[in-house]
Amino acid sequence: MTGTTITIDSGTVALIGLALNAIATIYAVLVRIARVELKTDTMWDFLLKGALVEAQQKGIVKAHSPIRPSRDVIQQFGELGRQIRKWYVENNLKKKTNSELSLLLVTKYGTELVEQVCLPYDLNLGAALIAAVQFCREEDEHV
Repeated sequence: MTGTTITIDSGTVALIGLALNAIATIYAVLVRIARVELKTDTMWDFLLKGALVEAQQKGIVKAHSPIRPSRDVIQQFGELGRQIRKWYVENNLKKKTNSELSLLLVTKYGTELVEQVCLPYDLNLGAALIAAVQFCREEDEHV
């Protein structure tokens, strides 16, 4: 019986070490990204819950199950409300959570909400977003 010897040169060992280090670094970065995403989602949910309280206190939405925008607010949205609803339907956003939808709304319509709803009617953007989300969702309930 003859023994077989396997030899690995130092370059191969260094390459294996480098690959393992790269994998560990990628893993660490992914874990950090996941933590940042969780913290961001948590902060966004916190802000929206505060906006919901304000929206209920100002009469922007009615605190019934489910939450509905008041008639006055629906009128305040006017043409912008129709644009938002059309965008919501065309992009098939029904399955988005309220938090995800509000983030999409502020990205797409943030300036319009501020100029056409918040400033004229003395609302903060969070309360306007709560109303916009519910404005989109209300039509879903009748379908």
